[in-house]
Amino acid sequence: MATRALQAQTIGETWTFTDSGTPTVADNGTIVAEYGASDSYSRTLRLRLWPCEGETLDALGSCSLGNLPDQKRGNESVETADRSFGDNAFLWWTGVNTDIEVVTVNNVFRLTHMPAVESTQELPSRDARIEELTEIAQLQANQLS
Repeated sequence: MATRALQAQTIGETWTFTDSGTPTVADNGTIVAEYGASDSYSRTLRLRLWPCEGETLDALGSCSLGNLPDQKRGNESVETADRSFGDNAFLWWTGVNTDIEVVTVNNVFRLTHMPAVESTQELPSRDARIEELTEIAQLQANQLS
């Protein structure tokens, strides 16, 4: 079951699993993995993947996170992005961290992109970080299809 999670080398040559990050499966079927890279800047990527019937964001209403997009849009400290690779993805950021949640092939997965630095002066642009995260999300979606 953990084979549904991306392998680190699939993301890119510089990506590895963190010390505790190899894919594990919880009793409820949620797969968790953590990856790290430090080529152009240091960052961690956390994957959480769980079963959910459906193929669109409407399916989130029947999953454990419920109406997540509405909750995030209602939180003034969180900016939401309208970028996605289809109508089945929702992306938001808080500070330098960026999350994307995707419903695909009766699963939901969330990727959290966490740069190791807090200063945006030391990071690629937000658009570049969103592009990287969206590309990784597409790889994970392809892994499930």
